[in-house]
Amino acid sequence: VAIINQTLATALWPGQDPLGQRLRLAADREFAEIVGIVGDLDYGSQYERSRKEGESRKRECLSASSSK
Repeated sequence: VAIINQTLATALWPGQDPLGQRLRLAADREFAEIVGIVGDLDYGSQYERSRKEGESRKRECLSASSSK
């Protein structure tokens, strides 16, 4: 079984229902039946947000340690 994102579903089966369709991830693998579709994620935005939060925490720690 497989769960795929909306972009892949639209690319492979435009205008069709991808649920129940089958796909093979590699030539030496068995077919997998599509049992679910998830929305697309914007990995870049999540990465940027995490990076900025980490930098902010680092600055807080540095300023706290330098004020002692």
